[in-house]
Amino acid sequence: MSELRPYYVAGRAERGEDGFDVIDKHRGEVVARVAWAGPEVLERAIAAAHAARAPMRRLPLWKRRSALSKLLHGIAARAEAFAETIVAESGKPIRFARGEVARAQDTLRAAIAELERLGGQWRSYEVAPYLEGYSGRWQRVPVGACGFVTPFNFPLNLVLHKVAPAIAAGCPFVLKPADKTPLSALMLAELLAETDLPAGSWSILPVRVEHAAPLVEDRRLA
Repeated sequence: MSELRPYYVAGRAERGEDGFDVIDKHRGEVVARVAWAGPEVLERAIAAAHAARAPMRRLPLWKRRSALSKLLHGIAARAEAFAETIVAESGKPIRFARGEVARAQDTLRAAIAELERLGGQWRSYEVAPYLEGYSGRWQRVPVGACGFVTPFNFPLNLVLHKVAPAIAAGCPFVLKPADKTPLSALMLAELLAETDLPAGSWSILPVRVEHAAPLVEDRRLA
């Protein structure tokens, strides 16, 4: 029996003891065995994300950009491997899989571009005599720790639709990929592990549906 592919809890790889098969949708063969993350693991991930709110909120924009850029360059360097993984786990033709990998890189570029618009703005309120001398400021702030659940049909790009904005905004997260197509998300986790994001600020966990309710019910997740 092949070794279990690890999940990532609070930024660290763990294998657990229980796993499931990911089937190559074209050949009908087992392409990988992936470890299930149980309820205790999910609880640790949520607690770590909740505790990482302040470090992520304080993370300078240049460090957020650095993390997103590492993901962008890492996907570009492994573009064909990501495409082949998408083909195997989702059954998508290679042409469309390569297109998804290209779109995933565009998603990261968009998140990097948004970093230039997060700072806020001063505004004068002097539109009437009684408002002379008054001014104000608006500023975007992170919402807090987030729980994400992503579907099977775009196993890389829809994961990045969650992950990239969360990093840009300074939000820790726990992500559950579809159990039919977890491999692209776990490949992304390998790249995330090479970044300097705060300890505990992210987890990527294949979780059974019957154990996943905390991702949408736990009040520690915004």
